[in-house]
Order: sequence, then structure tokens, then C-alpha cells
Amino acid sequence: MRKAYVVTGNQGKSVFSYYLASELARRKQKVALIQTDGCKPMFRLLFPTKQPVPGRSLGRLLSLATVTKNNVLQNAQMMSNILIFSYAEGESALSYPEITQTNLSNFYNALSLLVDVMVVDTAAPRNAVDAFFLDKGDEICVTSADARGVAYRENQKLQGTQILIRNSPYNALSDVLATFPEPVPVLPYSKTLSSLYNGIDICDIPIPGGYRRIIRRIAGDIV
Repeated sequence: MRKAYVVTGNQGKSVFSYYLASELARRKQKVALIQTDGCKPMFRLLFPTKQPVPGRSLGRLLSLATVTKNNVLQNAQMMSNILIFSYAEGESALSYPEITQTNLSNFYNALSLLVDVMVVDTAAPRNAVDAFFLDKGDEICVTSADARGVAYRENQKLQGTQILIRNSPYNALSDVLATFPEPVPVLPYSKTLSSLYNGIDICDIPIPGGYRRIIRRIAGDIV
């Protein structure tokens, strides 16, 4: 089993990453969810009603002089038995010095001693943290069933698992599926997931059955 699974794509990455991390935790895996977007506080997006522990930040962690196991734990938020690393509200990648490869390696090595699996929710566009983990792990690409998804795949060098997300009931799904070289899993359209943007924590949103089946299949392949 690889340590890192890097979720890329043009839409639905954060929701997919959280559900995958949750399913892996349900299977008794020790899991870290790393949210690399330095422009958005992803923890607050996924958990709008939860109060994060102050001062804990992926940016702060990766800017320390040294990165140890204690540093890693001191900068993680714990939610649903998952260690979550995210930029904090009110900061961005520009709040900190440029991230070094040494600190990224130290972070990876320290985290490897704490968890079985790392799920990396990448940013758009990709950054230095994404590039580092793409070199370490397997890629899981989630693309939308529309022209944007097709364009994304055409312009990115994709390796590993590809998944299509049906982001609208009106997509010409058969036409988009024809652009893949082989059959791919299709995450169904779900109006339920829009609750995430109405101030409801993602852990309180029931995962749709079709979505759950695909998440379980992928988690099963990982474990």
C-alpha cells in the first residue's frame, strides 16, 4: 500500500478527498488529510460550524526551522479520527516563506510515522506541496462531466485512477465518457452535497448511495 494518494482534477476534489479519508478511517486506517490550497481555508469550508484549534496551520508547519512529529501533531486539526492539515482562516501561502524541499521531506517522514495513509487534496493551480506529493504517491483525478473536465484532461499529464463527477443532471454523459480511453467510475450528481455551501458540516451530510459505493471501491483498492 502506498502512503500517499493525491487527488487532482478541476472539480469536486475536496469533497471526494474528505469522503475517501473518512472511508479509510472507517476501515481502521490512521489517516491524514492534507489540504494544500494556500488561497482558501479548506477546514473552514468543510466544517463551517466547527471552531478550529487556534494557531494550527499547514503553512506555519512547513515554515518551521525543523519539522518533527511533535510539530506535525501541534499543527493538525482532529476531526472524525482524521488528522487534517489546512491553511488557517485569514492567511494564505504568501503569509509564510517559500516552502523548501527539506521541510516537505521532513513533514512526509514525520507524518509517515503517525499515519497509514495520506490523502492529499491539491490546489488549482498546483503548487510545490502538490508536486512533492505527486512524486511520492498515486494520483486520483476527479474531473467534471463537461467541457471543462475534457479540457483539464487534455492539458494535464494524468497518471493513475481517473474518476468522472456528474456535476449536473443535464450533462451529455455518454459523449464525455467517450473521451476516456477506458471505462471510468462515475460519481453521481447529488443535490444533497450542495448543503456543504449552506453552512452544514460535511460530516453531517449523508453521503449519496452511488457516491458511497465508488468511494468504498477505491478505499478497498487502497487497503
